[in-house]
Amino acid sequence: MPTVSANGATFHYELHGPAGAPVLAFVHALGATTDMWREQVAAFAGPYRCLTYDAVGHGETPERPASATIEALADDLASLLDAL
Repeated sequence: MPTVSANGATFHYELHGPAGAPVLAFVHALGATTDMWREQVAAFAGPYRCLTYDAVGHGETPERPASATIEALADDLASLLDAL
């Protein structure tokens, strides 16, 4: 299970598809996990490098002491992309 530290959290993530391909990031709904994207990743992983990750407090990504605002979720994704 790959993890990466970004924005004060340690994120569980998965990358599928060819290295160097354009990245397509899948962001799950609150209360869900990366599992919700299995079929979409299978369909898009040929021409794209598909990123799925568990948001803070979901799946394999632990909680952190901060509020889950839309801005914080967007910052998490931007930081995760930078870290990868």
